[in-house]
Amino acid sequence: MQEKIHSKVILTTIVAALAFACMNFFVKLAQVHSSYQLVIFARFLIASIILLPFISFDKKLTLKTSRYSFHLLRACTGFLTVSLLILSLKYLSVVESTLLFMTYPLFVPILFFFIKKESLSVKILVSLLIGFFGIFLILNPDTNHISSNAWIGLAAGFMGAVGILITSSLGKTEPARRTVFYFSIHATIFAFILLTFTRWHMPSYHALLLLIAMGGCGLLYQQCLSYALRHCHPVLVIPIMYCSVIFGGLLDWIMWHEVPNDYALLGYFLVISGAVLTVWFKNRNQLSRQQEHVLSNS
Repeated sequence: MQEKIHSKVILTTIVAALAFACMNFFVKLAQVHSSYQLVIFARFLIASIILLPFISFDKKLTLKTSRYSFHLLRACTGFLTVSLLILSLKYLSVVESTLLFMTYPLFVPILFFFIKKESLSVKILVSLLIGFFGIFLILNPDTNHISSNAWIGLAAGFMGAVGILITSSLGKTEPARRTVFYFSIHATIFAFILLTFTRWHMPSYHALLLLIAMGGCGLLYQQCLSYALRHCHPVLVIPIMYCSVIFGGLLDWIMWHEVPNDYALLGYFLVISGAVLTVWFKNRNQLSRQQEHVLSNS
């Protein structure tokens, strides 16, 4: 039974990785025909239109909360994360933007160290150094032409880590669907406000199809990843999510015939290795602390 659950989680995570890469692919294509602001608005609006009715019909869910400020903060960080990711896709390839966003596991333990005072073991520090050296190879202006714009993708990864920190705090008292509701509503409002600062042009049917495909892939990614994390440990899920980098590279090659140079490939390998090792060692440390707590109370 456990093996069946793990197989389903692995398959669901691979689908999430493919959906994330496809979402980024459609974002890049959509920005050729639509404004940056419209793409952001469509990303949140489509997900809200599909998700909110299901949440509204949940009779067990109450929207009253004593942590509204945290929900608002979560929406702000999520909005910034998606906005930076979409902006990075305007200048970078799909694989570059995808990988730089997927650096968020490297920032999570650092944020937890400074904000929650969680210790960093030597193994985690070494893993972080490996990952950040990989980022240096990607950003290095002497070896890689994308250095200046890559900071946008890296900022998206950092904001993604901030969002995880806030979500972990909300998860202690707030139901997941309540968090999704407030996030969807606020992020869509923020996106609409941003849209008002641009001149409106009715998108073509082709552009609309790209925006719908982007929103659908984004929603599929969120739902599949949520399912995987709900049924399995992040140690298994996060490494599989790096398949999105492979899928992104394939899409770049098929559509634009782009192939990363040797320095970039080495940087990609080090970032993925550092992030996977960071997740692995961080969760091993948490498990050891839990076991020590149980033994001390027995």
